Amino acid sequence: MHDTIIATYEDGTVTADEFNKYIGFLRLMNHEYKYDNQTSEYIRMHLRTYIGYKVLTARLGRVSDDEVRKKVEVHVNSFYAYLNRAIESDSTLRKQMEQEELSESDIKYYFRLMTSVRETIEYKITDEALKANFEETKADYNIVTLRHILINTTDPSTGEKLCTEEEALDRAQEVKRMLDAGGDWTALAKEYSDDPATKDDGGLYVGQTVGSFVTEFKDAANKQEVGKIGDPLKLHYSFHVIKVEKREDMTYHRLTENQKIEIRQLLASEVIEKFMSDELEERITKIDLP
Repeated sequence: MHDTIIATYEDGTVTADEFNKYIGFLRLMNHEYKYDNQTSEYIRMHLRTYIGYKVLTARLGRVSDDEVRKKVEVHVNSFYAYLNRAIESDSTLRKQMEQEELSESDIKYYFRLMTSVRETIEYKITDEALKANFEETKADYNIVTLRHILINTTDPSTGEKLCTEEEALDRAQEVKRMLDAGGDWTALAKEYSDDPATKDDGGLYVGQTVGSFVTEFKDAANKQEVGKIGDPLKLHYSFHVIKVEKREDMTYHRLTENQKIEIRQLLASEVIEKFMSDELEERITKIDLP
């Protein structure tokens, strides 16, 4: 029966019908999602996640701040409008929508459930917490202007092997020798670099936030002596010859509003993930899935 209770948790239950609708909602959110092919453990994982959002909703309580409530409803209505536009232009999605048998109120309920939890947690995060997180990770916010020449061992789009690691290193070292001898970055990047974004511009990246780079490249951008061409830097399938031309240390007061929003979102995600991994299980009394 569709109204069969399949899970019991503190102060609540989950029925088969509402969980099936939740899965249908996930399928609409992600067209690649295939619930029918999931193992029983994955199904239980989705059920636990759903329970987690319901528990958090009850724990956080009704948000008293009008601005937050309005923000949640803006997100909900924007998502539903976007979904309707997508359905109108995509016959496959429209057919899927019909198969899921989800009403407008169903879709808005599940989207609101997740959005309100996140927005409420973000609202409760203090400026002190933002500043503390920034201090722990402030090197990620440094701004650099640098040049680099990329030598790939493997084509990133096809996976085709281009050369051995030894050959790539030899080539990178040769490039460094030519640059150290006064070689022109514009000419050498055009001839040697495998970075399509910068090879025609002397390998130049201007005013980049260091946190946007992969870990090894980020470390070089933060630590390499300004004005000096570093030894070839090895990544998984490439070598980089890097020269940091300028580096600005960031302070909290110079962060943009978007950067502060990103930190707030990150901290909210950490709160949710910590609850799901550390606390949720003890809140669940019983799961009864076939």
